[in-house]
Amino acid sequence: MKRYYLHEILFCYILITIMNCCTFTPSKLEEALVLSGENRCELEKVLKHYSACDDSLKLKAAEFLIENMPGHYTLRGKTIDHYREIIDKDSISSYYYKKILDISLSHFVSSGEDSQIQEDLRYITSDFLIRHIDLSFELLYKYSWLDMIAFDEFLEYVLPYRFENERLDLWRDSLHVYASNMPSEKVGDYFTNSLSGLIAKFKLKESTQMNLQIRRTLLDINSLGDCYLNAQNNLFEQRSLGIPAMIDYIPCYANRNGYHYWCNEPSVLFNKNHLELVFDRKPGKIYRKTFLKNKIIKPKGDEYIPEFFCDPFKKDVTDLYCPTVDLEVEANKMIRDSPVHVYLSVFNNLSWKSIAIGEVKNENACFPKMTRNTVYLPIYYRTKDNIQAYNYPFILNFKGEKEYLIPDTGKIQKIRLFRKNPQNYNSVVFYFKRLKKCFVKGSSTQAFNDADTVFQFAQTPLQEIISVNNLKDKTYQWYKIYSPEQSHIAEIYFYDENGNLLQAKVDEQYSMLLDDDPLTFTVLNEFNPLVINFGHPVKLSKLVCLPRSDGNGIYPDNTYELFYFDLDGWKSLGMKMSNDFYLEYDNVSSNALYWLRNWTTGVEERIFTYQNGVQKFW
Repeated sequence: MKRYYLHEILFCYILITIMNCCTFTPSKLEEALVLSGENRCELEKVLKHYSACDDSLKLKAAEFLIENMPGHYTLRGKTIDHYREIIDKDSISSYYYKKILDISLSHFVSSGEDSQIQEDLRYITSDFLIRHIDLSFELLYKYSWLDMIAFDEFLEYVLPYRFENERLDLWRDSLHVYASNMPSEKVGDYFTNSLSGLIAKFKLKESTQMNLQIRRTLLDINSLGDCYLNAQNNLFEQRSLGIPAMIDYIPCYANRNGYHYWCNEPSVLFNKNHLELVFDRKPGKIYRKTFLKNKIIKPKGDEYIPEFFCDPFKKDVTDLYCPTVDLEVEANKMIRDSPVHVYLSVFNNLSWKSIAIGEVKNENACFPKMTRNTVYLPIYYRTKDNIQAYNYPFILNFKGEKEYLIPDTGKIQKIRLFRKNPQNYNSVVFYFKRLKKCFVKGSSTQAFNDADTVFQFAQTPLQEIISVNNLKDKTYQWYKIYSPEQSHIAEIYFYDENGNLLQAKVDEQYSMLLDDDPLTFTVLNEFNPLVINFGHPVKLSKLVCLPRSDGNGIYPDNTYELFYFDLDGWKSLGMKMSNDFYLEYDNVSSNALYWLRNWTTGVEERIFTYQNGVQKFW
């Protein structure tokens, strides 16, 4: 008997030891239910409802929504709720468009210090969730193309009840769909590789009328809309029609200012992934918005991590769009800190913006899926407001190799600069080419009876100006510029034989050509020539013509400052007031990254390198 009790005691001891050594990890579902607090009963009603119905797919859908609900919320507060009141009172916009505006508010409107979050876990009702799930499954059972995607994709790209931080409502109940000229169950037979073709077969019965004035005044964007608003519009429409869709986005362009959002569909459905409407802009990273709660990097100790990287509802999809390379960045020998995480940043809107986070291992920071032919600056945060370079900026070339831009003070160069921002070849260069057939005529009379052709613009300019020297060794009081095709001209400057700028007289309709503003322009053609009267005969030694452009060239009487990047930040090479259409700087360290600022006007400025007399923007 004693031996029996000894065995029992030993068994209990071993069991307790095993239990103490094992850490119990609750499921994502249980974690969500715990976080829901007093609202747990509402969520459990949903789970019990589908368990009782013995509907395993709807039960899995309910579990998916509840598991990933932590972090989803409605943003409330005095500021954003005021905007919602304006939207609700609008008598022109339809429900559809009011919903789009509510979805987009948190992106465009600063919520203010009074903002608060109304967490879905603590406020959502069982009736709402059950109704939304049932309506979503009606689409699943009704439309044949949903058979083409995995159930997990249905959960992520069709099922979610919210889009951003908007107010919750049963939008599937408020919008009704009909298929035109065909039974809806046969739509899958009518399209191949065409999402637009599929959408064309379906219409929302409700009005989608919008109030453009609300869009302009409420969101402070132009009437054509912002890419974010358009993406949300497309997403809402497609999910309303039962078409799986998601939003992909570039948080910061790597070679231009700004960002980009667009609506996409699962590649398994149409087998495509391409960048929508980005033209010559390059992404450093591309992310996808998800309802699924993804793993994020958590700070260690009092480490500061930017809010962007604390968002669990996004995932990196750069490699779905671009050739990428996994990258390791070493610490510069001058760095004395030992950061836990390092960030790759791109130059955007006149500052460095972090787009990727990497963990430091053996003094190397690792970054997966980075795009090539891009300039990156590795940085880390000492504090929220104290940013330090981890190493010099570098070009990640087409081979996936790093080319560090370390200023070489032992190799000094003289540089000549013509622009502070790259040309847009889809627009600016187009206007340069239109000047090819412009003529300049000179005459001693207003009637141009004795006119001489003094110059024809025969070649497309390489820079933003056309400079014509030694027009003709004659004097004329009247000059005329015209073109057989439409030519867009922003500014014209006339210089006498001593190099002095001449004051010309033109009709009021051409005053924009002499207003020293390169962003204003006049259109000339054969029937609408520019006639210039100098008041007396003059001999021109030079004529400078600025085609219509973006205003990012170098202009007289503008103040500029050139910088190069060193390990401790931007270093000034001095301020200069330009007296010509280019700038020259002497004693410039080679192999550096440069930035030219215009302190007189403009906000579009890009970093660049300079080699063999060529200014290359990044």
